Amino acid sequence: MAFDGRLISGVSVFVAVVDTGTFLKAGDVLGLTKSGVSRAIARLETRLNLILFDRGARGVSLTREGRSFYERMAPLLDGFKDVADEISRGRSQVQGRIRVNCDTVFGNLLLAPRLGALLDRFPRLSVELVSTEQPVDLLAERFDLAIRFGPPETFGAVVRPLMAMPIATCAAPSYLARKGVPASPEELCAGDHDFVRLLEPSSSRPTPWRFRRDGELRTFDPARRLMVNHPLGLRSSMLGGAGIGQLLDFMVREDLRSGALVRLFDGWEEEPLVAYVYLPSHGRAAPAVEALVQFAEDIAEAQGPDLVALGALQHGATRSPQPAVV
Repeated sequence: MAFDGRLISGVSVFVAVVDTGTFLKAGDVLGLTKSGVSRAIARLETRLNLILFDRGARGVSLTREGRSFYERMAPLLDGFKDVADEISRGRSQVQGRIRVNCDTVFGNLLLAPRLGALLDRFPRLSVELVSTEQPVDLLAERFDLAIRFGPPETFGAVVRPLMAMPIATCAAPSYLARKGVPASPEELCAGDHDFVRLLEPSSSRPTPWRFRRDGELRTFDPARRLMVNHPLGLRSSMLGGAGIGQLLDFMVREDLRSGALVRLFDGWEEEPLVAYVYLPSHGRAAPAVEALVQFAEDIAEAQGPDLVALGALQHGATRSPQPAVV
């Protein structure tokens, strides 16, 4: 007998009639009229080529074939319901494995050191963290979510801002002793200084430097004396006195406190760098994915006063705190 989804529906009506004792009560349980229940039973009997009930003035009673059918089908239907309930409960629990893609800064420096706390909180959860410089296609590479710094990339995902980290423009004391201290960003393009620039992973071009002062946004593209493709390489070059560079504030915070690097351009505010969460554009995120996103938001909040409030970002659509599809 070929599978027919209507057969399962008919069996559920049949079991309800047996369990409640009448077509009317079964209809109340199932949300059907008495005639609707009667038609469902008639279709099932035709499909099975069996008479399941004896109909009489005092109601209905099972035939011998009907009782045999009930005794075999009721446990199967209960098992079907148990499986559905188990899957539903699992869907509402934080469990299973999720694949997360991050850029190397967020993944290695912010998320990875804290993941142990998330796994302790959810013992049935496992995480596969893959850090890459290049953005990924979530569906093609089977990632459940991605978290990345920088402008949103276009690869068919739902994206929302997570956190905005301050940028620090700084240089080593040895470099400043050799080249002098620039007074303002306007001096960046005068040709008197050397710069260490970070290449954008998606374009292989240097990231522009943006500053704000008195509400005005200024963009600078200093000379490309030295270019690196990783923030840790950028920091090492700056510490070695190669030139002036820009990095996320939290990456050089201790260097600034110790004096290994010196912050420049007092009175100017660097445009912060936003990290975005990317989720597949179809379907609702699983509880495990939602738990990791919440965990990432907790990491953002833990940055404290050094974190730029997303609500204060009013510089275009890519800074909007509302989710969007890109």
